Amino acid sequence: MASPPPPPTFRLADGIGVARCEDSVIVLDVPCDRYRKVGGEAAVALLEIANSRPIEPDHAGLAALHRAGFIADRLQSDAPYLDPRSIPLPTSSVLEGGAPFRAATRHDLGVVFDCAASRLDLRRWPLERVLRALRNARQRRSTKEIGELARDFDMGRRLAPFRPCCLPDALAFTRRARRHGHDVLLVFGVKCHPFEAHCWAQIGQVVLTDPLERVLRFQPILAL
Repeated sequence: MASPPPPPTFRLADGIGVARCEDSVIVLDVPCDRYRKVGGEAAVALLEIANSRPIEPDHAGLAALHRAGFIADRLQSDAPYLDPRSIPLPTSSVLEGGAPFRAATRHDLGVVFDCAASRLDLRRWPLERVLRALRNARQRRSTKEIGELARDFDMGRRLAPFRPCCLPDALAFTRRARRHGHDVLLVFGVKCHPFEAHCWAQIGQVVLTDPLERVLRFQPILAL
C-alpha cells in the first residue's frame, strides 16, 4: 500500500495573497502594503505552497521567499485572511440597472462619515492593522436587507466631497454591513495586462459595491 503524501511544511505568511499570472506570480503583501511580482523558482515554490502541496526544504526558490517574508512554518494562524479560491465566482450585483432617485436623508450623512473614517484609518494606521480590526466589528441584528443597504450606501457615497476609491469605499461598506450583522467579505483582486488592482465587497455570489462586469475583470488574490 502506498504511503500518504507528507503534510505541507510551509504555508503562506499572514497577509500574503497569491495570484498566478502566466509565467510569474503576483503577490499582495499586506504587511508591507504593496503588490510584487515573483518569477523563476521562487514563483514555482510559492504556487506549490499556496496550493497546500508539500515542497522539499532544499527547493531553490525557498530562500528568496523566506527573505521576502512570504512564507511561514506550517503552524496554526489566527489571522482573518481567507484563501481566495474559497470565494465563489460572482454572478450578479445589487448595483446593476441603477437605483431610483430619492431625496437625501440623514442616513446619507452616516455613509459619508464612514467613507471619511476609512480614509483616515488607512492614512494613520498600517493596512494590516486596519484589516485585522474588521473581524472585531460590532454586530447587531440587521434591520435592512443587504441589497437595500448596498444601494443606500452607493447613493450616500455619491454625496461625499472626495473622489471614489475602491479600497476605502469597500472597507467602509464592509464595516457598515458587518455592524448590521451581514457576513460580507472584503475581496482584493488583480489583473495582469496591464497590471491593475481592485477591491470590492461581496456576499455569496453577489457583488455589493461594483457592477458585475467590472469585478469579473479581476482574479481574487486575498479576502477576509
